[in-house]
This record gives sequence, structure tokens and C-alpha cells, in this order.
Amino acid sequence: MFHEAHGGGDLCELFTFLDSSKVTVRRQKIWEVVGSNRFHVNNLLDDECQPREPSIIVSEALKMVGQERLYNAATHNSEHFVTELRYGKPESRQVGESS
Repeated sequence: MFHEAHGGGDLCELFTFLDSSKVTVRRQKIWEVVGSNRFHVNNLLDDECQPREPSIIVSEALKMVGQERLYNAATHNSEHFVTELRYGKPESRQVGESS
């Protein structure tokens, strides 16, 4: 699993993080990330866009591991990150708009 993660901290830092900050791309096993929580795969644009080949997705994600990226809950969140990898365009339905 590839994902973006921040260092954590106090409540003030969390609000700053939600506004705009930097995150580091990490590669971890999915169970290390979700623990015992439930999750599901949501390939939300499969009906609208052609997914990229898995080998391309993995190759692109591997190139990003360790890189810092801009994070903003509205414009550059984790859903933008994974939809860009899968479809070649960043989009998030979590915030009610596409980017």
C-alpha cells in the first residue's frame, strides 16, 4: 500500500495539517496502516476513466516513496493522490469537487 502520512502532533498542528502542509509518501503493508479497522477498495472513476496498468501504477508509486508532497484536505488529499496514480488525474469526491 502506498499512502501519504504526516508526523502527528497536537491539536494546533492537526488544524495546520488539515489546512495545508507537507506529507511523506510511504510504502507499508496495508495491515500496518489500517490495523483491525475495516476498509474497502473504492475505484470511483472506473466507469468514467480507463484505469492505468497495474505495473505503471506501482512503478509511479515506487518513484514517489520518500518524497514530500503538498497536502491540503480540499485540493491535495490522499484521494487525489491515489486517483492520480490509478487514472492519471487527481480527483476527490470527499470534498465535493474535482481538481
